[in-house]
Amino acid sequence: MMKAIVQNGYGPPEQVLSLTEVPRPVSVVDPNGVLLRVRAASVNTPDWAHAMGIPYILRPIIAGLFRTPKNCSTLGTDVAGIVEQVGSHVTHLKPGDAVFGSTENGIFNSKGYGAFCEYTIAPAHQLIEKPESISFEDAAGSVMSGITALQAMRDAAQAREGTHVLIHGASGGVGTFAVQFAKALGARVTGVCSTNNVALVKSLGADHVIDYTQQDFTEGTVKYDVILDNVLNKTFKQTSKVLKPNGFIVPNSIGAHRSKWFGAIPSFFIKPKRYPTFECLVNSDNLNQVAQMMESGKVKVITDKVFALEDTPKAVAYMATLRARGKIIIRVVDN
Repeated sequence: MMKAIVQNGYGPPEQVLSLTEVPRPVSVVDPNGVLLRVRAASVNTPDWAHAMGIPYILRPIIAGLFRTPKNCSTLGTDVAGIVEQVGSHVTHLKPGDAVFGSTENGIFNSKGYGAFCEYTIAPAHQLIEKPESISFEDAAGSVMSGITALQAMRDAAQAREGTHVLIHGASGGVGTFAVQFAKALGARVTGVCSTNNVALVKSLGADHVIDYTQQDFTEGTVKYDVILDNVLNKTFKQTSKVLKPNGFIVPNSIGAHRSKWFGAIPSFFIKPKRYPTFECLVNSDNLNQVAQMMESGKVKVITDKVFALEDTPKAVAYMATLRARGKIIIRVVDN
């Protein structure tokens, strides 16, 4: 048996999530799978959205039509840990290796294990060896948010010297990474955040910071090449007012705070100008690039709080407040 966070029903995370003993995986059935002893994990937006079951329109995708999660232990995708066993086709990892990456099933599958547990199984192609200079907590915190920011800036925005990027939600998990990646790619960066986070965003390299409590960025006179919107509390029509003629918006939010039924999904059908979307692709290339940037010191993980495994419901509830500065980490085993 092992300790794991399980979900029963939808609702406030501290009511529907609990620490429970469940059977631990003892062997790898998939020849391309890896059995891990989890050292650390991190909380992402999909975790609280899954716990609360919002937007409602996504519930059939989360747990199946007309079903609610019951004894579901798949929350958590970002993971760092020690390899216990590898499948017969796995050649780049071996027992004892310290690794990080993403779990197999993720939050939209009611079978298998996630990352909020003592042991889990992940596909080998979504794991790489963890550099010694990077802690388990930082490694776990760099996966979904780091790769999302990397793809948003490198691929969707194609940020480079001369590109002016606005990052809405610059102090959150993805936002703090995006500011750093955009600067590393040579872009000029404007961040949008609250008063309490202005100094943080400036410290990450932002050239200019807009305090949204004092100024609405959509009413400004400056035009941007790219807007990474991690909040989606403005309509695309409003946001497009501050785009350059050939500029575009990169959306990165389900907008569940807008509507519990539909989130920001209806807005996706009202597309301003160029509107690139992308899927967070966890693979060795992206993981290695994030790791290299962290090793070089060009990118760092900003951690707001670290919770013990048994306090994961509190961690997910905190994530749901949308007030986290950077990442929320789950420490499964003390390092």
